[in-house]
Amino acid sequence: MTCIFRHNKQKAKKEHKCSWCGEQIEIGETYYYQAGTYYGDFQVTKLHEDCDAACSEASYKYGMEDYEPYSYKRGTTEER
Repeated sequence: MTCIFRHNKQKAKKEHKCSWCGEQIEIGETYYYQAGTYYGDFQVTKLHEDCDAACSEASYKYGMEDYEPYSYKRGTTEER
């Protein structure tokens, strides 16, 4: 069971690693930040804008509720 506490779009003040593709989110780049619990464990997710769209697509199209971090190509649902 997932419970999202916060999901917003923001500009990076420092570098982060995208949870979807594993590539760098650069300073000044807009990204999505999500914080919540996943089966009782607190989790933070940071995604490029295009990776957030791919993640949403995977959830909608394929009913995918979770994924292995860093296992997709940037902005796509194609596995590495």
